[in-house]
Amino acid sequence: MVASEGREADCEVAASHPQNPTVAALRWPHGECFKAQVWVLLDVTQKSRHHCLRLRSRDAFLTSRARLETDGSKCLTSWRLHVSSREETTSVIMRGSMPQPFLKWAGGKRWIISRHDFTLPSFSGKYFEPFLGGAAIFFHLSPKSAVLSDVNPRLIDTYKALKEDWAAVYDILKRHQQMHSKDHYYATRSNWSSDIFERAAQFIYLNRTCWNGLYRENLKGEFNVPMGSKDWVISEDDDFASIGAALKYADIKCADFEGVIDDSSEGDLVFVDPPYTTAHNMNGFVKYNESIFTWEDQVRLRDSIVRAVERGAKVVMTNADHSSLRQIYEGVGVCKSVARASVISGASSGRGKTTELLLSVGPRGR
Repeated sequence: MVASEGREADCEVAASHPQNPTVAALRWPHGECFKAQVWVLLDVTQKSRHHCLRLRSRDAFLTSRARLETDGSKCLTSWRLHVSSREETTSVIMRGSMPQPFLKWAGGKRWIISRHDFTLPSFSGKYFEPFLGGAAIFFHLSPKSAVLSDVNPRLIDTYKALKEDWAAVYDILKRHQQMHSKDHYYATRSNWSSDIFERAAQFIYLNRTCWNGLYRENLKGEFNVPMGSKDWVISEDDDFASIGAALKYADIKCADFEGVIDDSSEGDLVFVDPPYTTAHNMNGFVKYNESIFTWEDQVRLRDSIVRAVERGAKVVMTNADHSSLRQIYEGVGVCKSVARASVISGASSGRGKTTELLLSVGPRGR
């Protein structure tokens, strides 16, 4: 049974991958109810300040189109779905959320997603992200096929565990919430489990309760960040089900960036966000960043990007906004500076404005 024309209803629904449809039960004000199998295509495009989300229904009797509504941060909050049958048309307000990063990560790219001057090109192949970190861009796109990698094995194990069984990780994380204390923090920091789901929960727990969400290891490879001031482990915004669903279609590996980028080909999109600091953009950039991502790594990355573009891939890169980097990317693509707040300092007095380099390059000769 379909609702009468002009009536509206609210329906809570989580965004899903095209190959994993959401079955949304739509209930109308006067009690009528039917189910629509809705495919949510997560190739969200942003034009100026407006987003568009394309929806499709498998049911031959239903068609749909949507206009995305956002909150002040331009994150997805709801979309209006116009459902049509052979006889009638009605409007449904469906509310849900796209997967959001669950880690606080130095250099994370949540800030750039909502900018009107940041766009990602369309692509028909795979999505590659060789410096995964907090995965903000991946979750923003939720592509149907992806290759995700990083050199941090604990980080990669966390994503693998959530892909395999997010509920198991979440259950363990809830135990960490109940047990959270100074003693529990340092005991957890010192004793890593051999079980991948336990390790994933440990990683998330330590990330959320350590100082400023920082990840740092000593020379022995031991995580050594002290406990911070936050005492929450579980957030009301957590949606590990959506995270697990998004990761189902990703090949996740612990690997160096070069080999991963070299696997990209025509039709693919590669998002590159190497580790770097913006604090020394104008003073001792190369020397300061040598311990984070060496100059040889920067040159190797440039060469990898050039090869990917020659094979027909599209590449978007963020990097430190420094003249030395602009020089090695001269003639490779379009570079521009994007302003942002520097937030890695633990004290507000150490935070300020800085810029990062944004490079966009498409396939050559195409």
